[in-house]
Amino acid sequence: RMFAATLDFALIGIFIAPLLDKLFAVYYGTTPFDIHAVQSRVSVATTDVERARIFREYLVESGALERLLQNAGMQFSILFVIIAICWHFWAATPGKMIARLKIVDATTREPISDLQIFLRLGGYVMSAMCFLLGFFWIGIDKRKQGWHDKFAGTVVITLPWRKPKPDSQAADQ
Repeated sequence: RMFAATLDFALIGIFIAPLLDKLFAVYYGTTPFDIHAVQSRVSVATTDVERARIFREYLVESGALERLLQNAGMQFSILFVIIAICWHFWAATPGKMIARLKIVDATTREPISDLQIFLRLGGYVMSAMCFLLGFFWIGIDKRKQGWHDKFAGTVVITLPWRKPKPDSQAADQ
């Protein structure tokens, strides 16, 4: 699962996040952030605490902090939609598909429902907000369930490798 998550984060970091960042900049424009103005304001400060306060004030005044938070919120929302679509149609993200993993209902082993998808995404948020403890829980749980799995009633299974079909010539010999 760690391998699959690493692949998913690599795909997001390489392809999706930069694309969303560009789209966001085109739609909302860019926030002017003058590094020289920041440096000149910070250079008059005498302590690190004062420098941090001045920098924080500049981020708020320039609108850069608001834009950053809007951008991050929009990107997380879009990524959650993409993840939900992957789980709905394939019961896995691309990383899980490559690792031959599949998300199923914990009791029936049937495909997960849309409610379970929603609950699992909520569990992701909870797990992340608790210093990723919900994800590390996978390593100590008997059924290898993270908090998101327990919350949604899901489990991740490993799919067996398919045996190659014998071709007609090999079968005749």
